[in-house]
Amino acid sequence: MAQANAALLREDAPLLHRMLHSHDLPIEAADTRTELAHTRTLILHLQQDLTTLDAEIEALTQSDMADLCRRTAAAAAEGSDILAELAARVKGQIGIAMSRYERERHRMQHPPKGPRTEDILTAATPPRQR
Repeated sequence: MAQANAALLREDAPLLHRMLHSHDLPIEAADTRTELAHTRTLILHLQQDLTTLDAEIEALTQSDMADLCRRTAAAAAEGSDILAELAARVKGQIGIAMSRYERERHRMQHPPKGPRTEDILTAATPPRQR
């Protein structure tokens, strides 16, 4: 059942189909050829499943998460905590972003009095009087 659940999560329809139908094949005790063909089919399907699992394992070992896990373990062996350092860096970046947000919000809620520099530079020249 665990294998079926894992196949369902991976959306591995061929494996689910084989799991559903592999036990439905008629095997007669007297007919060894049918039994042999059935066994060969099962072996072929299991080899395909192993190839798929090997590829998935390889992809997982090359993933960013696996790299982070390796770097974390290596740093821990040297006495550092990479995850704590990353968390502190992210908290600092959040703090900087919040400060910018608060400054901008305050600026928008309390605009400066008088003409703005942009208005002065872009104002149309008044018509000349004769």
